[in-house]
Amino acid sequence: MPATSAISDSTVIFAMYAAARTIPLAILAIMTVIKRARQELFILGTLAGAIQFLDAFIGIYQHDLGKTIH
Repeated sequence: MPATSAISDSTVIFAMYAAARTIPLAILAIMTVIKRARQELFILGTLAGAIQFLDAFIGIYQHDLGKTIH
């Protein structure tokens, strides 16, 4: 982290929202790969893709390029 950046309450809240959405999907994907369950892995991949699509749509709606391509 650059020395000039400051951590604010909004930064922490944004990070918690991102983690709350990402960490459970990652854990489920890892468990599915370990179990070698192809159908469940396909479902998780579809869900992750839908989430990315919706994030991009929100970025477009808010006219925020950073949210659109993130």
